[in-house]
Amino acid sequence: MSNALFRVHEMMFDPNVILRHMPEIISGTAVKLALWIAWMLLGVILGFIIATPRRYGSPLHGSFNAAKPLCGGPQHVRTGVA
Repeated sequence: MSNALFRVHEMMFDPNVILRHMPEIISGTAVKLALWIAWMLLGVILGFIIATPRRYGSPLHGSFNAAKPLCGGPQHVRTGVA
């Protein structure tokens, strides 16, 4: 068996690779942060749109009213008293 298979080559760190690609790294980071902010704002807006009718929904749209139980509440529970 050849010793060439078991030779370990020391890796060289070249900072010029990072410096050469710095504009792409900065651009990619800016795009990532912009997308995070955009999706976060979209989530906040969507949460507000969903929460507002649930909190302040009209009686005509009872399914959006969080204060009123959807199952009808305890009046459907049999107590055994005639």
